[in-house]
Amino acid sequence: MTTVDRPLWQRIIREVVANGGNIIQPWFTQLEPVSLEHGLLEIETPGRKEQKYCRQHASRLFTEAAQNATGRLIGVCFLTTAQRADAEEAEQDIPAAQGEAPKDEAQELNNDYTFESFVTGPCNRLAHAACSAVAD
Repeated sequence: MTTVDRPLWQRIIREVVANGGNIIQPWFTQLEPVSLEHGLLEIETPGRKEQKYCRQHASRLFTEAAQNATGRLIGVCFLTTAQRADAEEAEQDIPAAQGEAPKDEAQELNNDYTFESFVTGPCNRLAHAACSAVAD
């Protein structure tokens, strides 16, 4: 998870305030950047009401401000404090991947399903022709 540095966040907030007009709320100062990864800026809101407001009224404004501040295409996602805690807890619960031996695909094929035993009928004539063409 890549954290957002303070100067970048301050530039985003300044642009939001400058261009926001009447949608700016006093609690915008309580918004906190969570991460900026893979073109997605996650912003923590104090509660569900604030999250809903940001999604409905300020999403475009924050997206444009983030794109102007970074010079890249950025999407914005608003999370509540509880959602952020749940996401962090879920990340910690994921065990490290164990190396599995790759399965041999030939072992998984059923020997009964061959072109020789396939019964061609009016409903599957096209499928049979396509499979035969690919196999040849």
